[in-house]
Amino acid sequence: MKKFFFIIIASYAYIFIIELIISYYFNPFLNQYKSSIKLKDEIRRTLIDSRTTLEYYLDNKNKSIVLQTHGELIYDNNQEPFFALTGLSNISTILCNETGNYITYKSDRFGFNNNDNKWKDKKVDSVFLGDSFTHGFCVTRDKNFISNYEKKTNSKSLNLGLSGYGPMEYYAIFKEFVVKIKPKKVFFIWSESNDLYNFNQVYENNEILRNYLINNFNQNLWEKQKLVDKNAKQRLSQLKIEKKSRNGKFFSKIKLFHIRSYIAFLYKNYNYNSLSNIDDLKLIILNMKKQSELWGGKFYFVYLPTFYRYEGKMEKKYDNIKSALNQLCTNNEINFIDIDKHIKNTIEDPLSLFPFKRNNHYNSKGHEIISVELSKIN
Repeated sequence: MKKFFFIIIASYAYIFIIELIISYYFNPFLNQYKSSIKLKDEIRRTLIDSRTTLEYYLDNKNKSIVLQTHGELIYDNNQEPFFALTGLSNISTILCNETGNYITYKSDRFGFNNNDNKWKDKKVDSVFLGDSFTHGFCVTRDKNFISNYEKKTNSKSLNLGLSGYGPMEYYAIFKEFVVKIKPKKVFFIWSESNDLYNFNQVYENNEILRNYLINNFNQNLWEKQKLVDKNAKQRLSQLKIEKKSRNGKFFSKIKLFHIRSYIAFLYKNYNYNSLSNIDDLKLIILNMKKQSELWGGKFYFVYLPTFYRYEGKMEKKYDNIKSALNQLCTNNEINFIDIDKHIKNTIEDPLSLFPFKRNNHYNSKGHEIISVELSKIN
């Protein structure tokens, strides 16, 4: 029995050492800090606001500034559940902070990052579907690639991108909002860093969103914004900063937090390469193309590269997915817009398109480059 307990204790001690190693060498927050101290002092001094998003929100709560609240399960007046794709409407909303200062935007009547006037006559030239890159991370509205595209093409566009979303949510937003607008162009912005992973996760775990694969499924979200707003306000009113225990870091190591997190990271990375649900992804893309063409519109699949491609760590893995998506589009006569190819042909240092050349979203220069390529589309 003593020998058994010794083996257990020795095994845990060995695993605990691995925990300490991973917490130091594979901690993304620590690695980000290490990279930041290499910056010049004058650049580091521009990072003047180090508050978390929650801290920033609570400090500005009396100024009618809110957190993003989209993507929640809500119950209607009949206690029937529905998935709220959108966030709080007509209010200053916190977008992000990747350059030292928080950026906010005034949301439209459905919680998207648009001037609300664009919805008044429903006459829209282009609609953009995507995740945080499309949402506008991390620049002011007037500098994101959609606003730049509008200026270059002298057109009216709607930004229906929201952070944290993937193809299942894009399709849901398409069926709830885009089909009512019937724009001339629909842009599906594929983010190579996480769209496949997000799609696989939501496909497996969100039954309501999976129902959108059924032809006539609809939650009628156009008429439910008041319920969405009411629920979001209630949740925001309950937010507070939890006091952290002095021993929190120690106990997180005891519970092998970093090992568990790293295993989760490896699982996510494996999931990224999974094309197990490619047939349903194809169904979504083809349905959007077909429906767009029914009202005389055009559908475009835009492949958007991200930081790790140009850092060199993930290029081969990304290229496998990119090739499969390109082939899918080619086989089905879908316009495939390769932003990666455009960047490589025009930018000597692609990492300069990201704040401080770190794993962030595009800076204003990056958004400008994207808009230049999109504006060439007839």
